[in-house]
Amino acid sequence: MGSKKINSLPPDWKVYWRMCEDGKNHIVGMVVCAYDYRLPGRVSEAFADLEYLETVVIMGPGWEGQLPENFGKNITGLGLKETLLTSVDCNMNLAEMWQFFIQDNPLLTTLPDLSTLGRDLDYRQEFNVVITNNENLSGQVPSINMQNKQRYCIQIKGNGYTSVDYHQIGLYRCHWGIENCIEMSNNKISGTLPDYITNDPHRLVRAYYILNPQSDGYGFSNMPSDEEVVRMKKELDLPNSAY
Repeated sequence: MGSKKINSLPPDWKVYWRMCEDGKNHIVGMVVCAYDYRLPGRVSEAFADLEYLETVVIMGPGWEGQLPENFGKNITGLGLKETLLTSVDCNMNLAEMWQFFIQDNPLLTTLPDLSTLGRDLDYRQEFNVVITNNENLSGQVPSINMQNKQRYCIQIKGNGYTSVDYHQIGLYRCHWGIENCIEMSNNKISGTLPDYITNDPHRLVRAYYILNPQSDGYGFSNMPSDEEVVRMKKELDLPNSAY
């Protein structure tokens, strides 16, 4: 299948695809690169016609506007990097999505409701969410459901978020483990950590690693210092790598 069916962009814009390994010529993965910002284009609705498409990565400042309403209804892996897209609030298969990478999109202001992201995954399946350096994403940090997730990496860093739901990000129940990662630093969150975190050394150490530091001029008035965290970890007999 040629790239013209997928988009109406100039021929020098690069489109790569990966065929299904069963030899039936089904497109299951695609990377679309458009790095010439002088020729902006929109993501085509033809993506919705690729019923076997599982993974899509869209890269470059040649992409503008928003994703089509029915984009990615079967997609379980999405990447947007260095685009000029403003919204990805569209009909996607979030419940079965195991990779959600949104990185370095300076005009992006809207994401879909991520509360169902990865909901239907097998608990043993890897679960990765990376939302980094999208300066116009604001409001509350998206709530990611990590219930029954055995292996996960959640990085929501360097955006314009100004608040967070502490219970939803996993601070309420601490899951210690080197494999798993939760980072929400370098946003624009300020305030005071709630008592149920500061009164529990395990939760407080975890809050330090997840939320610290925030962007310049932001942060928490009662966040422990580096020295205090070192002391608490020693008292709790936690390894240096534990979050």
